[in-house]
Amino acid sequence: MRSAASAGRTGSVLRLVTFRREGSTEEQFGVLREDGRAVAFRGPAEPGRVDESDPLASVEAFLAAWPYSLARAEERVCELAASGDASKPLARSDVRLLPPVPRPPALFDFGLTPRHLRDAALGLVRREIRPPFRTAAVLLARLAGRRAIAVRSPFPYYRGDPCALIGDGEATSWPKASSYLDVEPELAVVVGEVGPGASLEQADRAIVGYTIFNDFSLRDLQWPVMLSLAGPSGCKDFDRSNGLGPCLVTPDQLADPLDQEVRVRIGDRISWSGSTREYAAHPREVVAQIASGQHLVAGSVIGLGTVPGCCSLETEQWLLPGDPIEITFDGIGTLYQRAPDRLPRLSPSRWRSRPELARFQQGQV
Repeated sequence: MRSAASAGRTGSVLRLVTFRREGSTEEQFGVLREDGRAVAFRGPAEPGRVDESDPLASVEAFLAAWPYSLARAEERVCELAASGDASKPLARSDVRLLPPVPRPPALFDFGLTPRHLRDAALGLVRREIRPPFRTAAVLLARLAGRRAIAVRSPFPYYRGDPCALIGDGEATSWPKASSYLDVEPELAVVVGEVGPGASLEQADRAIVGYTIFNDFSLRDLQWPVMLSLAGPSGCKDFDRSNGLGPCLVTPDQLADPLDQEVRVRIGDRISWSGSTREYAAHPREVVAQIASGQHLVAGSVIGLGTVPGCCSLETEQWLLPGDPIEITFDGIGTLYQRAPDRLPRLSPSRWRSRPELARFQQGQV
């Protein structure tokens, strides 16, 4: 099955971005070139003169007009390349890349990587369950992991906070209630409008593109939150907790979203690798499942789940304040983010204390 966006391509590479010029508050919509420069589809607009009927006026207009807007974007890229005068390319240092969809109407997050679910559960059990019960709990976690591998649709998910998005180059927050901040790199899907009861083919055609989702988590708060049966939001719902970017890659540019190598670097201290081949379902199946019970508004973002082997809970290698974070998906690019440089005065952790954090806390020397 091919997306409707896969036919009749011009060969141009479309990595869609929303950005601001340095020193400006105006959002512009365009493409990220292979050399890393950003090019706006349209020049800076006069105040109050943005034409939202133009599918290239903003990412919201582009999403609302999908799939017609794709052909128009390709035409505009060719026009810009031929003209050489309008919308001059801007160096990455001269722009701030925002989340490719800065204001998504909905943010869904799935857990479609059974190995991560198993290994994360084991990590929690080892820290939360004391001997002699730990051995039995580990066995149960492993059995649950094997069962997760066999489980098919409907896939469980929770809703994240679209207001907590941060883009490329931005820092997350570090709430005082936690000493164990973690990253969770995920492949994310952005869709156009999807009507309720959409078929797999309709869901496939509605996929506008793919981007990187970084689902920051507070791991020492996760166990009691999960035991409450209220979902994981209590350990994931905090300011600036959802990273998204750097660009939106259209389906024709990503031959197989489930065959992408993933690499994570935390400064010079930590390096992890994984693959999207471990996802248990294709994005179109996930879109169709959500649409089976509701209308999906254009611009909705769907995270597929943490790439196994690429987070602290699985590896026991933990972030420090100020750590630069680089998440690379081969077919998409690299999302740069960072942990905050300074911390509030932290509350005592439910887990072992981390004395290495003391020097970063406010009021500490």
